[in-house]
Amino acid sequence: MKKVTVVFVITNLLLNAMALSLVHAATYLQGAEVNANTLVGDAYVAVTYYDRNGEQKLEKGWIDAASETSFTIRKEGFRGKRTIAYDKVVSVIMSDESTVRAKQMNEVNRFIRNMKAREIEQAKKGAKTRVEQAKREVRAEFEAGEIDSGTVKPGAYVEIIYGRGERDPVSGGWERLDTARGYIQAIDAERLVIGERFWKKEIELERIQKLTIPDATHEMSNVSGIPDPFFGSRRLQTEIVLEAGEIDSNTVEVGDFVEVIYGKGERDSVLGVWEGLNTIKGYVKAIDAEHLIIGERFLEEWIALERIQKLIISDSVRGRSRVEIGGAVATEYRRAWPFLGIALGTVILNEENFSISFGHVFAGYELGAGQFSASIEAGYGAPIKALQWGVGVFSINGNFHFIKKHRLNTGVPFLSVGYTALVREGSTSLFNVGAGITWWSHKGKSLRLEVRDHITWSGGEGAHALEFRISAIR
Repeated sequence: MKKVTVVFVITNLLLNAMALSLVHAATYLQGAEVNANTLVGDAYVAVTYYDRNGEQKLEKGWIDAASETSFTIRKEGFRGKRTIAYDKVVSVIMSDESTVRAKQMNEVNRFIRNMKAREIEQAKKGAKTRVEQAKREVRAEFEAGEIDSGTVKPGAYVEIIYGRGERDPVSGGWERLDTARGYIQAIDAERLVIGERFWKKEIELERIQKLTIPDATHEMSNVSGIPDPFFGSRRLQTEIVLEAGEIDSNTVEVGDFVEVIYGKGERDSVLGVWEGLNTIKGYVKAIDAEHLIIGERFLEEWIALERIQKLIISDSVRGRSRVEIGGAVATEYRRAWPFLGIALGTVILNEENFSISFGHVFAGYELGAGQFSASIEAGYGAPIKALQWGVGVFSINGNFHFIKKHRLNTGVPFLSVGYTALVREGSTSLFNVGAGITWWSHKGKSLRLEVRDHITWSGGEGAHALEFRISAIR
């Protein structure tokens, strides 16, 4: 019984001490509320104001004096005094003057923390509403069975996820899923025709699992089947911008392609700014109350949510179609792309045991469909020690890519075979074979490494022009 009484007494003492500490609360003043009548001498304050350059500043200290037009605060430590005009003040958070200094500072800092927490919570609620509204306004999604000429019109730019191969008679599922993106050219009761410039594809409506219309900016320049001539350089305009404090699992979803601007280094304790800023792009892999994980395949970055200054959600990666399969983000090969490259190699004459080093610069264009592509290129090749004795080099090649779908920032091996013509006063025909790897990047700029052999054979004598090529794909 004595133990219970002791515990009860101690509890009451603690509660009374807490009650006394909560009696004094900070006062919040804004604009015209800040004047000589409302400011109390020796009270601790946090003042937000504009300096002479128009920049917003934060100062903390004790009120030293207050006149009709301005007031002076004693700053912490030995940092002197600061006089601030009333008309420059945004807000003042002021403690009770009768408490000790440590408690005054705690009151103001506690008020600031609570105010920031309320602002962040309100910002998150507003951001969630804004994201949901933006997605409703910008995207229109139709599931299987909802797609016909009444819901989808020719001229709309769409993304279609559809079934390939045979359909399982029991489960009703298709062998695999594929994605196509382009302008609707025609639609009837059974099929839809989608295309862009030099290609088109017919898809049976029963195979379509989902059709998404990203936004109205992707309509054709007219609905006669002629696509917008600028489609090749256009990105989806579906972008949602979230500021610091608006980012959580309600506004950002796993699988979103995002650009994140975040602080690095240490944070200034007074101004709240970071030493520097960094930018990263990729897919959201996970997000919780404290961190966001962004990455692609083997690359992964953890970012604390408090460091994020801005996050931009985009529904596309330029030049590729994105499809979600089993939670993994995959892409189709781009339909067409230009490239520019340089090569170093050696010409080898079999019978004469002769070789000479050469350089080769080239540029070209490649068209692709699935795992196959065709390329045409033109360039100039010459001996390294006699560049003036060069020849024009023209090639047409067919290429086979070993992986049809792959995650971004991934190397894809390929084989190549084709025809080469060397031109200088006359012309020489060769055939070529090659193999290499293409590194596809989400930033729209990719890299290709290749070893290629140009071969000629005549009268029992053969020659090889073996080169190592590196090219940039735009």
